[in-house]
Amino acid sequence: MAVYTGSCECRSIRVRFETARPLADLPVLGCKCGFCRRHTARLTADPAGRLEIKGDLRALQRYKFAHKVSEFILCRICGSYVGNFAQIGGQGLGAVSVMCLDDWEGLIAEPRFMPFNGVEADQKLGWRQKLWTPATVSI
Repeated sequence: MAVYTGSCECRSIRVRFETARPLADLPVLGCKCGFCRRHTARLTADPAGRLEIKGDLRALQRYKFAHKVSEFILCRICGSYVGNFAQIGGQGLGAVSVMCLDDWEGLIAEPRFMPFNGVEADQKLGWRQKLWTPATVSI
């Protein structure tokens, strides 16, 4: 299993992403919602991998909107968007921002845009269960 690390710009929030897949084979996911467009969000995940997001209490900002089915993880200090996290069926699942990874250049594929507009929360949760990585977020 390969381990990829990364962080927000000020390094107050760190990520550790484990995957057995080569970076070039991982999906790059995008979304056309206002938040993701404004943050040029590009996420990756591996359902067979593992994602850990750790930040200190003063830095870790969790933001929910719309259906409130997942959290956007941001840094309060530098403003970086680090990834997403959701509790689904008792399991933590997440996706990491490609641009936060130290080795992001291996993930240069055009994003696959998820058709979230007009989609109900249950369908969004189903996609996340299928595509996202088992994850934890801690301070």
